[in-house]
Amino acid sequence: ILALQVTFILHDRWTYKLHTHGLEALPLWGRYVSFISSNIVGSLITILIFGILYGYVNRLPALLLAAILGLIWNYVVNLYITWRPRKKS
Repeated sequence: ILALQVTFILHDRWTYKLHTHGLEALPLWGRYVSFISSNIVGSLITILIFGILYGYVNRLPALLLAAILGLIWNYVVNLYITWRPRKKS
């Protein structure tokens, strides 16, 4: 839980701040809820894909593919939903 909080703070203050170029994204509570939700769903996707693939391929390839797909999920959701910049009006 602590690692998730630290990760959110680092993403919010450093990683995606560069993406928004000073534009305001969702409010802080919205970014936090979106970040936590996307990580929960990403973890579930990773577990589900691993469980499905484990019956067909060896453990290591199943784990690698599941982890990569979970990583892609988290990146896309964070980039296009959690820290999407609001358009200037």
